[in-house]
Amino acid sequence: MFIPIIVSATRPGAQGMNVGKALHKLLVDQFPEVETKLVSPNDFPLEFDSNVHHHPDYTELTKKADGFIFVISEYNHSFPGRFKTLLDSEFKNYHRKFALLAGVSDGVFGGARALESILPVMRSLDIRTIRKDIPFIKAQELVNENGEFINEEQKQRSLDSLNLFIDILKN
Repeated sequence: MFIPIIVSATRPGAQGMNVGKALHKLLVDQFPEVETKLVSPNDFPLEFDSNVHHHPDYTELTKKADGFIFVISEYNHSFPGRFKTLLDSEFKNYHRKFALLAGVSDGVFGGARALESILPVMRSLDIRTIRKDIPFIKAQELVNENGEFINEEQKQRSLDSLNLFIDILKN
């Protein structure tokens, strides 16, 4: 089973990448049968119009994926534009695949507004989201820059969501 972790954050030092690293480590440690890869839009430079341009590595990643973990950082009450461009570059490879969403914010909403705004996009791309999102409220207090959980409750909530997600993908 292959589940890439796609971090929406593109800014240097972004909390979203720290969260992505933490989820990546948790997935690798707890689910050795799962193959994964941590990526961001920075790994796939695209032209402005992503309906025309595709990055072959991202195409291959989405084609191979059995499901996705999207780490969505909240940028101005929404999600990053470069992430949207990346998502739009592949439509057919998402068809009816499941995704686990993790919302990231340095404030008290845990990326809730970003998650809310990404749901219509997920539906449009025919990506099925599970109901157990993982909010990272004040992410800087939950994971460190090395991708280690510094809050055990958050680690357990993340593991609970990962368990449900893996179970859904297996069935």
